[in-house]
Amino acid sequence: MVRAVLNEPPHGLWVFKDQIRSLKREPEPGEEIVVAYKGKIVGTGFYNPNSKIRIRLFSYKEEKLDLGLLRSRIAGAFRYRLGLGLGLSCRLVFAESDLLPGLIIDRYQDIFVLQTLSLGMAKRLPDVVSVLKELFSPSLIYQKDNSPLRQLEGLKNEERILFGKVPEELIIEQDDLRFYVDVRDGQKTGFYLDQRLNRQEVARLSSGKRVLDLFTYTGSFALYARKGGARSVLGVDQSKPGIELAEKNLRLNWLKCDFLRAEVFNFLREHKESYDLIIIDPPSFTRTIRDRDKAIKGYERLFILAIEHLNPYGIIVLSSCSHYITIRDLIGVVSSGSDRKRRRFKIFKIGHQAPDHPILPGMEETEYLRCLFLQSF
Repeated sequence: MVRAVLNEPPHGLWVFKDQIRSLKREPEPGEEIVVAYKGKIVGTGFYNPNSKIRIRLFSYKEEKLDLGLLRSRIAGAFRYRLGLGLGLSCRLVFAESDLLPGLIIDRYQDIFVLQTLSLGMAKRLPDVVSVLKELFSPSLIYQKDNSPLRQLEGLKNEERILFGKVPEELIIEQDDLRFYVDVRDGQKTGFYLDQRLNRQEVARLSSGKRVLDLFTYTGSFALYARKGGARSVLGVDQSKPGIELAEKNLRLNWLKCDFLRAEVFNFLREHKESYDLIIIDPPSFTRTIRDRDKAIKGYERLFILAIEHLNPYGIIVLSSCSHYITIRDLIGVVSSGSDRKRRRFKIFKIGHQAPDHPILPGMEETEYLRCLFLQSF
């Protein structure tokens, strides 16, 4: 294998262009290369001359990602999730955190939805399919590569059936609630598995409360709130398919909630009612550090508008799914907004992504979901 010599240690599992001191030859796109620093091998990774991340490490030693190692990685990821007791619907592979850089696999019972966000993994997609068929006997393997991150790797977006057929209907279970999942037309891979623990906390807090769920999408937070004993629940989202699926999920669980299709900022400006618990879980406001300040201002506007609808001693759940928005940023949003509206809040819990989305030490990018639970006083 070609050897890359670095002038500084890798950034976690990533090597950037300016960190490479020398290459014996220019590797082919997606080729496996050995990485060394100060005379010692630090790992093996995929090379991509078209990406700012020149090398993505998949091992801490010199070895090829052949079918055997790929099988071992996916089997190990499965054993870890099995130990969490999350059931048959979870994130099976979380990219760098499972030493498979750029590979996302979400499992919905016997259906597997893949995303390949790196050139190296995209070139090994047939091997991934082969391993999934061998280990799990799936009814469907679906490629849902519609992320803008692929463009940074020089890849085109692509969605297709890799094996099996899309069922007419897919229903999963989470914490005794049932949800329809649309793997073909839904956002991400069809369901937001990463918010599971935060939804559980919302259920715990909801008893007897009037709940407003902003950016409800398919109604998961709203249904958890109602299951937790909320007196009333209103979910708001501008997505027509999302609201339609939320209403289907409502009927599926024999629960009572109200859903409204509306643009959330306009809704908050025009709406007159107040609530005891408000959930703010917008889609990512930024995918790059360049738009971070603009995103923070968006959160501030949302938080200030939400405060106007919060009853005394009410609770706000404020969530961000962007790596570039830190806990400190969210706390700053709360501080700024509470000063402007002359309301005070305590942070009584900080939530993160569910454990099937593990965080890899040294790779801060693998921590991306932050959730503040705030009590007004």
